[in-house]
Amino acid sequence: MSRAFATRTYPTFGTANRPKPPSSWQRSVYYWWWEYLRRNDAYKICCEKGGHGELAQLYTDFGDVHSKDFKQWWVTDDRGAMLFAEQAVEDRLRELKPDEAAALGGWDKNQFMVVLVPLSQPKRHLTQRFTTLLKHRHEGARGKRMLAKTNANYKLAGQFTIESLKATLKAYDLRQADPKIPLWRVALEAGLAKTVQKEHAGSIYEPDADQKNALNVAASRALKRAKAMIANTARGVFPKSVT
Repeated sequence: MSRAFATRTYPTFGTANRPKPPSSWQRSVYYWWWEYLRRNDAYKICCEKGGHGELAQLYTDFGDVHSKDFKQWWVTDDRGAMLFAEQAVEDRLRELKPDEAAALGGWDKNQFMVVLVPLSQPKRHLTQRFTTLLKHRHEGARGKRMLAKTNANYKLAGQFTIESLKATLKAYDLRQADPKIPLWRVALEAGLAKTVQKEHAGSIYEPDADQKNALNVAASRALKRAKAMIANTARGVFPKSVT
């Protein structure tokens, strides 16, 4: 079944004979939503309790993100599409049939035209579509359909790049694994300082004082963003970086 998502880069896994590598779906923001949710301590406790607790409703939708790998989690019960795909709605300006507008009383289709107008569509498009519909009565012309605004159950919130999501989460994981690691080292290892890394690729390098200060700031900001995004996953929001 064809699915529509808010972003073109959504997870696909290939076929049994030609499976895609993990790097393919790791380019999707939905993969990183799953990864960030896995770092949420409150949601982890909910998963350990079998979906009970204050995040029970979120668990009903997202399920246990720790018991399966991403591919299994996404495809089980068509979860990925259920959470993030556009939901089927009436989003096309069209003429109603007499039986669809029976509440209006008896009327002759040759004398009246009852039209369904979805207000989610741009006004200009509605005007054009209505004009086309009038012509269709006589000339059979057709108008072009436009996509409605997103109505997925879970919507993306905030600006992002996949590279930034990856680097920010790596910074968080590094700090969690070793709370004493210097912030400037976090920035370097997480890929938050591309210019410095390119200049010193393949070498053991320690920045000077000014560079360390800049790297410390970059790491601090990344850690703050990571914590906010992880916290917001418990609210069903991603990748919003403010709480």
